[in-house]
Amino acid sequence: QISGRPLRATRTVTFVAPKPGLLLWPGAGLVGQIEVADIGIPTRPLLHGRTQTEPTTHWVQDSDLDNWPRRGPQAHKWQSAVWVIGASPGMSGSIHLTARAAARAGAGYVLMSSPGSGINLDAPTEAVVRPLTPGPGWSQIVLGATDRVGSLVIGPGLASSQADDARQIVASWPGPIVVDAGALDAVAGHQERLRSRPIPAILTPHDGEFARLISDAGGYDSNQDRIAATLTVAKDYGSIVLRKGPTTIIAAPDGQTWLATAGDSRLATAGTGDVLCGIIGAGLALGLKPEMAAALGAQLHGRAGMRGMAVGLVASDLPDLIAQQLSS
Repeated sequence: QISGRPLRATRTVTFVAPKPGLLLWPGAGLVGQIEVADIGIPTRPLLHGRTQTEPTTHWVQDSDLDNWPRRGPQAHKWQSAVWVIGASPGMSGSIHLTARAAARAGAGYVLMSSPGSGINLDAPTEAVVRPLTPGPGWSQIVLGATDRVGSLVIGPGLASSQADDARQIVASWPGPIVVDAGALDAVAGHQERLRSRPIPAILTPHDGEFARLISDAGGYDSNQDRIAATLTVAKDYGSIVLRKGPTTIIAAPDGQTWLATAGDSRLATAGTGDVLCGIIGAGLALGLKPEMAAALGAQLHGRAGMRGMAVGLVASDLPDLIAQQLSS
């Protein structure tokens, strides 16, 4: 938090390690360039002279993107397949953005499905549409086709009428899964359905969706301490939680958090969150652990946005910029 009317700095020197208040807004807008000064205190202090503790909050750097997986020389398309499920009448663009982003972030194969009727998915040329029977019970079709799919992204543009099947899929899909938008609303208040998963789900709420999740997790003022609030939801839902914002916070149930500060207001436009889901889905399909797919995906998303036009950037510009970022 800030107090009074502080000056806007050109550079801020901090000791030992960066502090969360320098990376979270509104403080992040006042500090300028951050420089960490070594004054001889170890980053991992010794407690009582015996036990060494690791930091629990981490600042994602551009250099970390070197860890984004690339397909090997003997790769084939099914080794990194992403299945995207979502869309509803009038909301087909969301799933289109997610699919394009997954392909540009490295997925070898992208499937698209929507359980609603009367929906034109407008699939990218390279994507494969897998039909789902409209009406209740389509979750059984999805859960019966888990083989050869590296990750599942569910929720972009999904209608609230599909909540029951969405909950069933999130609880029972055996592999890595990204839960967004309509699927997020479907699982709010159903923590027990996620805690039992063998692989933690990745939840990707904006602040409005986050408020619905934390209200079912003994919520409090979730903006007073954004890191603590995000950890509360991660632990309560047994999931990786990526809370979108000017500084994106990724929290894991074991208490670890990551802050991704790449990007700027160019990303504050409709559809960019759908793109982020596609990036994370690709990272999962390529073999990243859920927490790393979320943290690196957020950084890649931000860096791609910074390559775009200063004014007028739209979400559909981002997939090509993602490929450029990974190719540079």
